[in-house]
Amino acid sequence: MKFYDAVPEVYKRRWSYIGTFTVQLFLPQALDNICHWTKRFGSGVDLNVKDISVPQWGMSTFEDIIADRRMIAYDKFENFTVSITFRDQDQMALYRTLTRAFVASRKMYADDCACTVVVIKDADYKGEADKKLITFTGCLMTGISQLSFSNETKNQIAEFSVEFACIKPIVHDV
Repeated sequence: MKFYDAVPEVYKRRWSYIGTFTVQLFLPQALDNICHWTKRFGSGVDLNVKDISVPQWGMSTFEDIIADRRMIAYDKFENFTVSITFRDQDQMALYRTLTRAFVASRKMYADDCACTVVVIKDADYKGEADKKLITFTGCLMTGISQLSFSNETKNQIAEFSVEFACIKPIVHDV
């Protein structure tokens, strides 16, 4: 395609923008009873979400030699790590709530503390609808980042990240 033919096509394309998204975080009932997530935030923390890193899809492979031929095959999916960076509010209420849930989850059976993270791609153009992009079920919190308090950044909003390990991502249809 020639450049002068491509330019009008580029302008017609309905590009997907990376800055239009919603994140929902659902904690299981056992954790909710301890940290009161639903009462404080529900699933509506999308205004607090600065960014989310959706993991790379990868699969390990194995090699073998069968009948003097080298064979390669898929083995299993790599673990998925989802990282969400939050901006906090109300005297670090979000940080305190998630830290409390994280600490409590160490003493719980994995199924009782598994969270769900839903990433929704918001509409970019008039006439489009929001679409569920990916749902991470069975997520376990694996870490909460440190906080760095500083007298040199008095007007900066507090930020922290939470990492989740997941083995069951669901990619939704187009």
